[in-house]
Amino acid sequence: MLLRVFFVTVVAAIPARGEPTPLPLGQTQHGSADTDAATVYRVSVDGPGVLTVAVRSDQGFDLGVEIADVDGQTLPDGYGDFDDFGKMGDEQVAATLGAAGDYLVYVMAYEQQAGYVIGATFLPMPEAALPEDPHGRPGTAAPMEVGRKTGGTIRPARGDHYDWYVITPARNGVMTIYTRGDDDVVLEAYEPGEYREAIAWADETDQTAGGNESISLDVHENERLYVRVSTYAESADYVITAGMVGE
Repeated sequence: MLLRVFFVTVVAAIPARGEPTPLPLGQTQHGSADTDAATVYRVSVDGPGVLTVAVRSDQGFDLGVEIADVDGQTLPDGYGDFDDFGKMGDEQVAATLGAAGDYLVYVMAYEQQAGYVIGATFLPMPEAALPEDPHGRPGTAAPMEVGRKTGGTIRPARGDHYDWYVITPARNGVMTIYTRGDDDVVLEAYEPGEYREAIAWADETDQTAGGNESISLDVHENERLYVRVSTYAESADYVITAGMVGE
């Protein structure tokens, strides 16, 4: 899929490679990451709480850490690239996990292959529990039909950070996806399985209202496209639709 039109930003991320490595809680282990592929780990928790992941490297190369849901979507507070105490290879991130389940941890090397020590701890906290978000990740995306308007509401303050949609084009062509509304939203598009790297991103493409966004892409028959709507505000109401110009 290729980016076609105006006011769209491509967001780059280092892709993951291979199956996740188990990351036991309360222990440390050695690892390494390449610049062309993040190293991915899997953590399992029995309930809500706070997951803390720390990475330490004495090689002097820049590292980053992300905590993601089971689909690979980075959690809202799951990104860490802050160079603790000025050391580029030292990172630490704490993310709130709203429910029991499996979560993924990514370690990225930005300059060259780097070795490190990684460890994770988990603080159980029932008060951190969040209600189930029916369309909050790619694996539970709501099907979206071309030409049909769909209304949505996002409430980040209540743990509802994202709305995901999946579109399956019936033919080749150019698809334009629109949101309309007064509340500020961000509109993104993703390819299947690549939920850390948006292929298109739009914010404030239409200055008439904060919720008026649009992106256009080349699409192909029966190749799914995933769409995410989010907001920087406390809450946002919007309407989303998609149109096609095609062969």
